[in-house]
Amino acid sequence: MAIVWVFLAFVAGWALLMGAYIWREARHWGIRHPSIWYLVLRGVVDPLRFWYFERPIHWPAEAREKWLRAIAQRLGLRDVRAARCPLCNSEIPNAWNVDRRGRLTVGPGPVHCPRCDFRLDACRHCQYFQPAGASSGGAWSGIGMSWTHGRCTFYKSVQPVEEITTADMARRMRERGYTHLRAPTPIADSYIPLDICQAFALEPKFLPHSGMRKPGRRQRWALRVIAEAQPSEPIPMPQQRASVSTQEETPSLSDEEQWLL
Repeated sequence: MAIVWVFLAFVAGWALLMGAYIWREARHWGIRHPSIWYLVLRGVVDPLRFWYFERPIHWPAEAREKWLRAIAQRLGLRDVRAARCPLCNSEIPNAWNVDRRGRLTVGPGPVHCPRCDFRLDACRHCQYFQPAGASSGGAWSGIGMSWTHGRCTFYKSVQPVEEITTADMARRMRERGYTHLRAPTPIADSYIPLDICQAFALEPKFLPHSGMRKPGRRQRWALRVIAEAQPSEPIPMPQQRASVSTQEETPSLSDEEQWLL
């Protein structure tokens, strides 16, 4: 029981000291009630957020830039937006960014290694990428899957039925009058983006398949500081490209026929 009381006293003392420090800092920045109480609460509960986000946001631009350079130096990078290439360990400039919600994404493309041309904005790192052998619905087992090639579920093109389903199913579809259908666009090499792609959306959980490490928490907070201090222009939503046209008509499918595919 004595250990519990000692622990509670330590926590209470730390919270009081941290709260007093944040209060003083907030008053120095010109923050007033009730926002100051919210900032104190956030700082006590999540001190890393306060130290690496709230503080530098309120600093003058010169002090903030100096702080960002120091963070990059501790990471062994020239800039906090950079990344290390998993193939040659070279620095990839302007690799990382965050969106309006603070979610990790990549910088304006093309994002590639200047030494070996490894692409961070490649298909295999995109949330629309479906590896070869993966099912279109449900969890992927990983058995029989290949990340070297696959399909893009965002861009769809008209393809012969033989290329998108089994031979038996293709025969049955042709008997029904379906020779070509719209399906996810094939990706021959997932290390290279599609030429028409303007809809890349990073999926961080796909990065380990290339040996790529996502930024740590401190680096992500630094990216948020940059995004907050230097708001960028609104990013347009990706637009669906027109499908590749064919000479044969592409009939619409009934619910039964959609299920067959």
